[in-house]
Amino acid sequence: MAVDISETDYRAWYGLGQTYEMLHLYHYACYYYKKAAFLRPMDARMWCAVGSCILKLVSRICCVTFFERLSAKNNLGNEF
Repeated sequence: MAVDISETDYRAWYGLGQTYEMLHLYHYACYYYKKAAFLRPMDARMWCAVGSCILKLVSRICCVTFFERLSAKNNLGNEF
């Protein structure tokens, strides 16, 4: 597995997240997306993937709150 070769390669974690998301296993997808996001904290794409899984797992209100906090914290503005 790619993460066995390099645990710091965000692409491997992101790819695993995509795989689990396609299988509708959102808890696992969210876990792997978070790993990728912590490796690339300024990459809005990673955080959007996390937010997408949260939206599918929890509620729309929780997801909006997540994106608002993320936007305020990273000053990403309109990148979403």
